Amino acid sequence: MRGKRQNTALLVIVDKSAAARRAVEYVAKMVGRRRGFRLRLAHVLAPVPPKLLEYRSVDHLDEQERVDARFEARQRQWLAAATAAAERTQAIAYTTLRKAGVPSKAVSTLFSDPLDSHDAAEQILELARTHQCRTIVVGRQSISWFRKLMHGDLAAELVRRGEDLTIWVVE
Repeated sequence: MRGKRQNTALLVIVDKSAAARRAVEYVAKMVGRRRGFRLRLAHVLAPVPPKLLEYRSVDHLDEQERVDARFEARQRQWLAAATAAAERTQAIAYTTLRKAGVPSKAVSTLFSDPLDSHDAAEQILELARTHQCRTIVVGRQSISWFRKLMHGDLAAELVRRGEDLTIWVVE
């Protein structure tokens, strides 16, 4: 008796950059009409701004409840806007994959937790491991040596830290 074939899961990093668009187009070309793949479109949300993480406390309980409610409403509003922007980007990637013949049921979306204090590379690796994606696909932009020195290179960090995973870096 033959066992059921297991799907290969790829975590595709999606954002508004041209590099991410190239990565999605590459995956669409490579996977296209083939079966046996699950694609997770992952977007790393920006961290919540510091002004939305700390607020003042007040002496009176009823006033504190109002301050807490306003603070939480601002956090929810920020998160909703960040998620909506990421969803638009993921919708474009989804359309690219569907046009290449990837079945709709093979594609899902993921978001990082904007309250997570880890850097983007660690959040991506955690998403991959949590969702059993053995391959991460990331686009890389050409960056100056100075910017690389100051901000690092996400693709290089993923390769360095993701020793148990396969990393596709699309130039």
